[in-house]
Amino acid sequence: MKYKLFGLLLVLAIKIGYLEDGIIQRLELLQNILTVKGHKVDVEGTMIRFKPYLPINRSDIINQIKESQEFIPLLISLGWLDDIDNPEEVMEMLKKQKEAEIQLNRKAYGIAAEGSHSNVDDPLGEDGEND
Repeated sequence: MKYKLFGLLLVLAIKIGYLEDGIIQRLELLQNILTVKGHKVDVEGTMIRFKPYLPINRSDIINQIKESQEFIPLLISLGWLDDIDNPEEVMEMLKKQKEAEIQLNRKAYGIAAEGSHSNVDDPLGEDGEND
């Protein structure tokens, strides 16, 4: 499907480039006007994104990400998803989610926290308790 629309996508990319440049120029002009009026406005770093409404098969992309884990780092393959701007942020969220799941599993299985005297494999001391 994407190959059938290839010519359209090329023209679209050119027009999007011109439109982005025009919007950035207008933002800079608005910044200049507001600066003259005494307001402090910074438009530097403003991201302008256009998302053409084209049909995509998200499940295929996710399956490709799963299958490519042996060969391609997850950070790169997460960039294949069009909705993700910062794959590093998603990696941090995924790491926090896994840590939370580990803690939840530890609680569910009754594994005590570090420093508690719940290790039954330790030899008993003289008073009959674990060291």
